[in-house]
Amino acid sequence: MSVHKAPRHLFAIASPCDPDILNQIQEEYGENTTAFMLMVPTKRLEVSWDKAYNEVGGILWGIDLRDGKTVLFDAARHGYNGQFDLFDGGDIEDVRDIELLGAPSERALIIVFQYGGDETEYAKECSSENPEDFFDWIVVYERIGKVLRKVYEFECA
Repeated sequence: MSVHKAPRHLFAIASPCDPDILNQIQEEYGENTTAFMLMVPTKRLEVSWDKAYNEVGGILWGIDLRDGKTVLFDAARHGYNGQFDLFDGGDIEDVRDIELLGAPSERALIIVFQYGGDETEYAKECSSENPEDFFDWIVVYERIGKVLRKVYEFECA
């Protein structure tokens, strides 16, 4: 069973994933973790790239079948640091594709949110009624058949 509903910025395009998948993910990330399937067919993912540290940046986009671009995560606005305005996202220096192995019709993208357990108190501090927005980690998996492959991970707290 999920800890929270999907964060507000994804609520309309994400649905709860299969309980077996959630259990598998919670084995790695703990019981304060939720997982959702992205309902928009996505042909690729793009991520901002931090050249100074040679690592993924804090913005993740999904590119749909018509080349529409949807922000799936922006560390300056989403998660614990985004809610408390603690993340300086800086400039987008570069954008890179995240390799996805399956065709859009053969795969699902699973978006995972890990919580520390204090998100209800954090929401109260911000006068928010949305504790689901105060996640500590976001992880994205590509699922082909029963195989999960991690393609993105970012700490938000």
